[in-house]
Amino acid sequence: MNAMSLSGTPVQCPFDDASLYPFRRDRTHPFDPPAEFEFLRRDQPISQVKLWNGQKVWLITRYDDAQAVLSDARFSSVPANPGYPTLSPAIAASRRADASFLRMDRPKHTEHRRMWTPFFAIKRIQDMRPGIQAIVDETLAAMLKEEPPVDFVEKFALTVPSLVICQLLDVPKSAHAFFHQHSKTRMTMNGTPENILKAMQALDDFWDTLITEREKNPGDDLVSQLIVNEVKTGRLSRRELISMAQLMLLAGHETTANMIALGLLTLLRHPQQLERLKADLQVRKPLLWGPRDARDLVARQHGGETAEHSRGLDLRRDRTDRCPHRAAIGAGRRRDRGRRRPR
Repeated sequence: MNAMSLSGTPVQCPFDDASLYPFRRDRTHPFDPPAEFEFLRRDQPISQVKLWNGQKVWLITRYDDAQAVLSDARFSSVPANPGYPTLSPAIAASRRADASFLRMDRPKHTEHRRMWTPFFAIKRIQDMRPGIQAIVDETLAAMLKEEPPVDFVEKFALTVPSLVICQLLDVPKSAHAFFHQHSKTRMTMNGTPENILKAMQALDDFWDTLITEREKNPGDDLVSQLIVNEVKTGRLSRRELISMAQLMLLAGHETTANMIALGLLTLLRHPQQLERLKADLQVRKPLLWGPRDARDLVARQHGGETAEHSRGLDLRRDRTDRCPHRAAIGAGRRRDRGRRRPR
């Protein structure tokens, strides 16, 4: 396959025997990107790689290249398009079953995304602060009652986002374990397609039941407002709302949990920055740092065992096919948003 640059110049495959992608991480530095990316960014920013199914696709490793592709109307986010690349059989199955706006192109993608905007306005988020702070305080208090060592990821990093989402969507706290179990399966890259689809179906069934209840008795929560303002007006289908709810769960749960945990690891890796944070009351107050006991807990439970936050990739301009910031790219995909968005 010869790809075309955005200027129309053919870009030849830089080597015949494409490397298998994704690359393996160094087990001694698991939070760092694989070493291959440093070489590729420097010497071969657009390279051909081979995926799990033998498909050869183009990998972009510089920021401006990816930005140009993600802004180009010739590339698509729709998994049904020929040549759509995936990183494993499990991801292929989940992409095909995903009806959320992440798998749509403009104008439908833009229309659906705008439906969310009012729920994340600054004032609305500020109004949520007391409830979030209460969740954080309660979670920290529960951790302090446990015998050390305490698993920070399980007891805090995963718990807090799940409870905040339950609050935002007005679902019972008892759903926390259900959310965690199925979202973890749903996000597993190396799981089986069957397990991925079962987890997606379980989440679909949960939201279908909840939406039925909200249709009869709508409240002030996000799902109820989307039912009243979008589903009943015909702008959004019931299936699309279910996919939106799943997206809210996954995007808000796993990603936030990962960042909380990796953020702590980074602070422990750089103790001077941790001391600055602890000493600066005005910085500490708005963040998820609770009573003084919580700071002591961090030192007591996690002193010494650290790892560095993985760094984002740098990407370049003027070249070829689409690339999510962490994935390979293939022919036949279009991407027509004017700005990047999380995948």
